[in-house]
Amino acid sequence: MNIIAFDTSMETLGVIAESRGQQISITANIGYRHGESLLPWIERVCGDLSFSPKDSDMIVCTIGPGSFTGLRIGLATAKGMSSAAGCPVAGVPTLDFYSAGFSFFPGMVIPVIDARKKQFYTAMYHQGQRQSDYLDITAEELAALADGKTPALFCGPDAAALLPVIEQHYSRDTASEKTGITASSFKKGLITIFPSGADLFHLIRLGKNILGTEGPLDPSAGPIYLRRSEAEIHHENMQAKKQTDT
Repeated sequence: MNIIAFDTSMETLGVIAESRGQQISITANIGYRHGESLLPWIERVCGDLSFSPKDSDMIVCTIGPGSFTGLRIGLATAKGMSSAAGCPVAGVPTLDFYSAGFSFFPGMVIPVIDARKKQFYTAMYHQGQRQSDYLDITAEELAALADGKTPALFCGPDAAALLPVIEQHYSRDTASEKTGITASSFKKGLITIFPSGADLFHLIRLGKNILGTEGPLDPSAGPIYLRRSEAEIHHENMQAKKQTDT
């Protein structure tokens, strides 16, 4: 089975191909230059495994939340390749992907993605199963997701951004009014901050599971957006200004 999978949701672009039980991947922080790099990288990993993208049996891509532009590029590429190869697309939510490597963790796993404007994308997982909606919240609200009673692991590419908040709220021995977690809970190791990327192997694994349980991504499906894009906000503001001026 020939599989191509890629993550375009963040500054770091990841591409992986699988064929005949072998996998080859490329991952690098390219600063959102996905439009110029994605297809050449796909050609490269497929070439290394001696198959053409048009011979793919499945395409897997992340579908958000994440970079508006990156997600659109990834989804458009996946749909185009699917049409050319006549194969299905499996769409994997980005937060599911970034939490997938920690299903062994005994407590709550909370992946952290910087959503800009002092907000973060996140969700709560336990033993690989999502326990909450996909969220767009502040660092303080994110820290409050750990209740201090069970171990909590903050992971993902932007988990380190929580460290100042954690240090601030757990610097005293009394319970924080904002988080409800005591400093003693932090000191006992109930809260762990582990900045991490994601193994592209899990993207293929999740894609196979989703294809088997939910079926292929609908051709009309779009990315998972938890907020409006800057372009949409700008357009709305311009329309409001025109109405005010008239």
